[in-house]
Amino acid sequence: MTLNEDRLGVAFVLGNTWLWDEEVFGPKPDGYDEMTMKEKHIHLSPKIAAIERIIGTAGTSKAWWRIELHRSEEEWRKWYFSQKNPHYDLCDYNVQDYIKEAGKNETV
Repeated sequence: MTLNEDRLGVAFVLGNTWLWDEEVFGPKPDGYDEMTMKEKHIHLSPKIAAIERIIGTAGTSKAWWRIELHRSEEEWRKWYFSQKNPHYDLCDYNVQDYIKEAGKNETV
């Protein structure tokens, strides 16, 4: 199995919909399917948090947008990086600042 951003994004979305991804998370805990959401949360939250640390909030946002909302990556980019409707991560830092910091000469 290759763990890349796309695959981790799938696991993130599955975990956030209470589904266990055995390929990424490992064997499902005994009795998982019968657990309450609170009990599932205990098992899933560290795994979801780890994925978010690895692929970042932009990666998890993009995965949710594409997988759960069935929208394109292009639509996500327009929404996420819109200066008219800044994403919560961009509140004090505009898109041009991120591009400059990344050393890119392109504009959004």
